[in-house]
Amino acid sequence: MDTKSKLSELGVPKELLVLAQSLIAALAPVIDFFSDEWCILEWRKRPGNLSKLTLYFSRFQNKELMVISKLYVAAGRIQNGTADGAASSIVCALLELDSVIGNKSIRQLSSLDFVAVENKYIERGVTGKVTCLTVLQAFSKWLCRRVGLRVLYNAPKNREKYGRHGSEKGREQKLLPTEILRDLFRLAKHPDVDFRDKFFIHALVIDTALGCRINELACLPLDCLVQQNGKWVLKLFPEKGGRLFYRLFPQEMYPAVKAAVDFITEHTEAGRNIVRKLRLSPGVDWSKVKKSSEAIIYYTRKFAADWIREHSLYTPEGSYYYTTGQFVNAVQLLKRFGSSSVAADYLGTSIRVFEKLLACQKSMRDKVYLYEKAWNELAPLTCETENWRRVLRKNPHSVKVSSMEETCQVIVSQQDWMRRIVDEVLDEALMFQLLDKPYKFERMLEFEREFEREILPTIRENGVTLLEPEDSLFVVPRNFLLRSRVTRTNDFVKVTEGVFERWLECTSEGDKSLFKMFNVLDPRTGGVAEFVWHDIRHWLNTTYKQGGLSDAQVNLILGRSDYRQGQVYDHTPALSRSRILQQMMVRVREDKAVGLIQTTFNKLKIENRKTAEEYLNAAVRVINPMPHGGCAHNLALKPCQHSLSCLAKGSNGEPCEELIVDAQDETQRREIETLSRNAKVMQIHLVNAGGGSSPQLSHFENVERSANFLLEQIFKKN
Repeated sequence: MDTKSKLSELGVPKELLVLAQSLIAALAPVIDFFSDEWCILEWRKRPGNLSKLTLYFSRFQNKELMVISKLYVAAGRIQNGTADGAASSIVCALLELDSVIGNKSIRQLSSLDFVAVENKYIERGVTGKVTCLTVLQAFSKWLCRRVGLRVLYNAPKNREKYGRHGSEKGREQKLLPTEILRDLFRLAKHPDVDFRDKFFIHALVIDTALGCRINELACLPLDCLVQQNGKWVLKLFPEKGGRLFYRLFPQEMYPAVKAAVDFITEHTEAGRNIVRKLRLSPGVDWSKVKKSSEAIIYYTRKFAADWIREHSLYTPEGSYYYTTGQFVNAVQLLKRFGSSSVAADYLGTSIRVFEKLLACQKSMRDKVYLYEKAWNELAPLTCETENWRRVLRKNPHSVKVSSMEETCQVIVSQQDWMRRIVDEVLDEALMFQLLDKPYKFERMLEFEREFEREILPTIRENGVTLLEPEDSLFVVPRNFLLRSRVTRTNDFVKVTEGVFERWLECTSEGDKSLFKMFNVLDPRTGGVAEFVWHDIRHWLNTTYKQGGLSDAQVNLILGRSDYRQGQVYDHTPALSRSRILQQMMVRVREDKAVGLIQTTFNKLKIENRKTAEEYLNAAVRVINPMPHGGCAHNLALKPCQHSLSCLAKGSNGEPCEELIVDAQDETQRREIETLSRNAKVMQIHLVNAGGGSSPQLSHFENVERSANFLLEQIFKKN
């Protein structure tokens, strides 16, 4: 049966048949469209420590919706580059729809089916914006456009609880108090903080400087701290965009950031070294082996053959002395001391025990393994001896599960079914070892290639690797950050988003938690501090805004492409905004500001005071504070046409007409002086470099001219 016939039989509407065939061809051979399990690990840009990532379509009850769901996911992937997270969200949302439509065909769907899903959330007390419902809204539009169904569903929207358009209470609750970060910075060098907590606190210091998304922190490059144009910056790969980006941070934080980067670099070097070794010899991916009984048998047999070849039970140079856990050359001791009693005294044991060791060692030459059958009675150990395996496995040379786990650094004894398979193979191998026969094993190289360790990149995009684990900052030996496990020296893990989140979740839980023990408190409540990593991004955004940066500048620094996103992160109290606005208006009324608004107000005031006040209220509805003044342009409604180059607007020597400078503010005056000096230096540099006719020279000439104009105006008012 051809593809078109298969799709028709599955109930795919004729309007989707052509699209479906092209999507199926595009997905192949990596994904079999007709399979109910799609491995989408390749879709994940930051795979972390995953070895498998699967979409399960078999959970759908409605088979027609199942195949349409596959088409919708495939269309998103092929046409829009949908990643794994969005694909999983689509499947989860359509499973909710599946639960309410029963056996309906796709053509029988109506808006009421989508509303029925929404009502399920309402019954559970969930209102407002829900990701699942937003996905269903997009799906309904797709059906309408592609199939012609008259399905009109609009998902509910959220009223923002915090940010610029949220409530004052919401902003206060969301904004992380600076005191909490201050207390955590102090703990970075506290002698009583254990290593694991110090590791994550140093990571938090870096995140505070960056204000990055948690996945961006987890995927920092090793050489993340560099100097550019005399400023220290941090290199990162933005989650939304992917390409390398250099992010400036407050230079006052450099000592703390440098110490944090150095600390983490030093303690993660072992992890990167493991990656480099694995590049040369990848080894076995035990996570894959454990999913196949055939593979478990194969690799257990391989271990047993290697072990028996290297470890003989018959050691004529000495017998094993259980008390000290050592092999003792009793024959040599007897020769050295001349009597069993003196040799026994030397070992710190009895004559009986020494003579037993001596007899066992001598029998090894004849390939006879003696054991103590009864008090002072030695007998050969054979496969017919009762409990012979238990007796034999006391010898460290015997092949056993613990030796396999230690050698291969893998746990195979946790699950009963797996342990039974391993025990059966090793019991057989032990018999060969006792008989001093080689344990036959034939390698299958093609089979082994299926289970070879694959080292996934830290970051990739469209099939191109952007960052490898050996070049990443947060890569450690396996179990390195686990208090209850022994660190493994042959395997590594990336410190992923989930690891960071779990650490922070535990810092405030219980009386022995980090925050409780070291009194890291929330000044708003007096209780133990509680927050999530993303709150740090909100804090830095707000701090930048309160420090005088515009929305566009903050969005640029924090890697946002959509201006509106930044508004959700700004938690500046309404009172502070009002105070800035009122202060600037007072300066204009007192004729202590500089700029076109001040000049216009002065002219209008001479003719009509009321008209002047109306103009001032209309012109100054919002003030975006900046280091060199305030901008009256409402950036929420319209972007700045000068790209925030307030002093390079034109060649007439005057700055942007919406710039207001407080003539009484020394900080603003010094910033303008600095801009003027820097512009002069850049002009000299450009001329000396042969750029006398370049547009950059004109730009800096305009900046210097505008800055000097402002300084003259400020001088006149002082």
